[in-house]
Amino acid sequence: MRQATRSIVITFENTTSAIAMERFCEELHLPGRIAPLPSVLRAGCGMCYKAPIEAEDEIMNALDQNPAILWDEMYELDF
Repeated sequence: MRQATRSIVITFENTTSAIAMERFCEELHLPGRIAPLPSVLRAGCGMCYKAPIEAEDEIMNALDQNPAILWDEMYELDF
């Protein structure tokens, strides 16, 4: 069983946006992956993008530069 670590969790309205986020981050060599949405959160598609808390600024700056990635909320969780 994995140990929970402090992470950022980005939610999306649909799976297409979640997949676009994963591809976008892969192209920029940013850490993270698509994961099932934690049960403490509610979002449209049931998927999220999970990344280490240390990458928050870098990921948020990259998202600011790409308005095509449609995301809902960003949370900090032990996940």
